[in-house]
Amino acid sequence: MIDNTPNFRMISSGVVSWTTSISSSGDIGLSRGAAGKLYVGNSAGGDFTGTLIAGNVGIGETAPGSKLSVSGGGSFGAGYDTTAAPSNGLIIEGNVGIGTTSPQYRLTIRESLSGTAAVKISSSSGAPLLLDADNTGSTFGMIQLFRSGVLKSYIGFDAIGNVSILNSGASPLISLADSGNVGIGTTSPQTKLEVTNTSSGATADQLYLTNLASATSTASRLTFRAQDISGATGTSTAAITSILTQNWTTGKGDLAFSTLRSGSLTEAMRIDSSGKVGIGLTTPTALLQIKGATSVSQDALALQASTANGDFISLSFLDTNGTTQRGAVKSIQGADVIQLFGGTTEVIDARSTGVFIGAGDPLNKLDVNGGVAIGTYAGVNTAPSNGLIVSGNVGIGTTTPGTKLEIVNNSSGSTIDQLYLTNFQGATSTASRLSFRAADISGVGTTTGALTSILTQNWTTGKGDLAFSTLRSGSLTEAMRITDAGNVGIGTATPASKLSIVDSISSGANVQITANEPTLQLNSSASDGKTWEIISGKNQQASTGEFVILDKSNSAQVVRIQSGAGANGAPLTIASSGSVGIGTTSPNNLLTLFKSTTPALGFTTGSGDSAWTMGIDTADQNKFKIASSTSLGVNSRLTIDGNGNVGIGTTG
Repeated sequence: MIDNTPNFRMISSGVVSWTTSISSSGDIGLSRGAAGKLYVGNSAGGDFTGTLIAGNVGIGETAPGSKLSVSGGGSFGAGYDTTAAPSNGLIIEGNVGIGTTSPQYRLTIRESLSGTAAVKISSSSGAPLLLDADNTGSTFGMIQLFRSGVLKSYIGFDAIGNVSILNSGASPLISLADSGNVGIGTTSPQTKLEVTNTSSGATADQLYLTNLASATSTASRLTFRAQDISGATGTSTAAITSILTQNWTTGKGDLAFSTLRSGSLTEAMRIDSSGKVGIGLTTPTALLQIKGATSVSQDALALQASTANGDFISLSFLDTNGTTQRGAVKSIQGADVIQLFGGTTEVIDARSTGVFIGAGDPLNKLDVNGGVAIGTYAGVNTAPSNGLIVSGNVGIGTTTPGTKLEIVNNSSGSTIDQLYLTNFQGATSTASRLSFRAADISGVGTTTGALTSILTQNWTTGKGDLAFSTLRSGSLTEAMRITDAGNVGIGTATPASKLSIVDSISSGANVQITANEPTLQLNSSASDGKTWEIISGKNQQASTGEFVILDKSNSAQVVRIQSGAGANGAPLTIASSGSVGIGTTSPNNLLTLFKSTTPALGFTTGSGDSAWTMGIDTADQNKFKIASSTSLGVNSRLTIDGNGNVGIGTTG
C-alpha cells in the first residue's frame, strides 16, 4: 500500500530486485492474501541464506546506530499486536532469554563467564528501583535462586505479605514485616530482630557472633546502643562479651556483662569457664561471689518483695533433688524481721527489737530457747537444758572482768541490789542457795560450801534466815545461821542470843581469836557506857603469853594471868566445885597454890617499899615461912618445919 492506496502488490511468482525502492511520504504496508504467503529475500518455498540487510535497520529512525534501532515503543507476540507499547518501551508476550537460547521463564539471564555479574540494576537521581511481584490471587511472585541448576531459595513475598527469603520448599527463612521488624525463623517478628528455632527437645545455636582474630584473649561482643535526649549519636549503654581465655582445644571462655558507667562501659558481672559468677569482680572463687560496693549506702545484695504483707521473701538452699530444703534465709513482707532456717526448722529470728534463737518472737534484745555454750565450750560441751556455760570470764557492768563472774555497779552513795537469787516455789520454807563448788583430785566437781537464804514466814511479815553450810563427811552441813532477829548461831539453827555456840566435839576450842594483839571488847549499851576488854598476847597492857582483863577505863588490870606457870602449865584453874588452883589444874582446896620451887604468896605495898611473903621454902626442907621480904629465905619472921616446930625470928 502506498499512501493507504493499494497501488503495488507482489504476487507469488513475481520478483522484486534489490535495487528497486519503494518510498512514500505516508505509510508503507506489506500484506498477503487470505491464503497466500509473503516472502522476503528469496522465492517462495526457499530459505534465504545470504545477508538480507548488511547495515543497520531503523524503525522510526533514519540513522540507526545498531543492527536494529527502534524509535518509539515495540511489542512482541500475537496477543500484544494491537496493544500500544509504552513510549520508547517494549512489551513481550513470550519468554525472554539473555545469554540463553532456551529461556524457561519470562526473563532468563545466564552469564557463562565465571566471576562476571549476570545482572546489574541501578538508578540515578534518587529514583526508586521497583520490583513488583503482586497479582490478584493468593500467590505472589518470587525471585528464584538456583545453584548448579538446582533450586535453592526464593526471594519475594510470603503468604502474609512479608518480604521474605524462603527455602526451596517455599518456607520463610528471613521475613521483613511491614513494621520494619526482621524475623529469622518466624513470619511475625515482634521486635526489630526476632530469631526463632523449632528444634524440639534440643538446644540449637540461633546466632553466632565471631571474632576471627588469633589470640587467647579474643572476644566477641554484643553491644546495646541508645540515643540520648539531645538526639546525638547513639551511645553504647551495655554489652555482653564472650572472652576466649584459653585456646579452643582446651575449651575455656568467660562471659562478661558490662554497663555504661561514668561515660564508659564497665564490667559489672562475669561468668567464668567453670560456671562461677562474679558480681563486682572478674575472678570469682565461688559459684556466686559478690564484691560489696565502695559506699556504705549501697547494698551488695537486695531481695525485694512484690506481694502483700505477711508473705515471705526467701533465699533457700536445696538438696541435689532440687526440692528438699536444707536451709533458708527468709524475711516477711511488711515486717522488720529476718529468719534463719536449718532445714525447715526456724533457728534464728532477728528483728529490730531483738534476736530470738530458736522458734519464737523476741521480747528482748536476745532471747534463747535452749542451752547456750560460749567460748571453748561451744561445739564441744553440751549446755544444760535452757542453761548457759561460759569458758571465759563474765562481766556484768564491766568490760574487763577479772574473775569468772564480776558484777560492777556505779550507784554512788547508795546500796543497791546487784544480784538476785530467787526461788519461786510457793512455801514459807522456800530457800535460795548460792553454792560453791570445787573439783577433787579425781576431777569431779563437788559442792564444798553454800550460802542459803530461807524464808521463815510469808514475805508480808518479812522474816528470813541466812544459813552458812560447809562440806562435812561428804554432804553439806549447816555450820552457822543468822536469824531474822539478828542472832548468830554456830552449831545451832536456833540461837537464843546474839551469839550462840553449840559444839558436839569433845576437844578443841569453841571460840578462837588469833591476832598480833588479840582483844575481846565487851561494851554496854547503857548510858554509863561500861566497857570491859579481855586481852591476850603482846599489847600495851599484856606481855607475850599473858591474859589480861581490864576495867571500863581500859587501863586498870582486873585480872592478869601468865601462861607456862606450874608443872601442869595452868596459871589459873577454877574447878566446877568452886576451888581455885593457881599453878595447878586440880585444886584440892578453895585456893590451891602450886609451884615446883618455893611456892609462896606475896604481899607488896603500892609504893613497893614494903613486902611480905608466905609459903613453902623448898630450899630449906620445905618449911613454911613468913618473911618480911619478897623472898622466903630473907628476913624470915615465922618458920614451921615438918615436925610442927615453930620458930619466931629464927629458921632453925
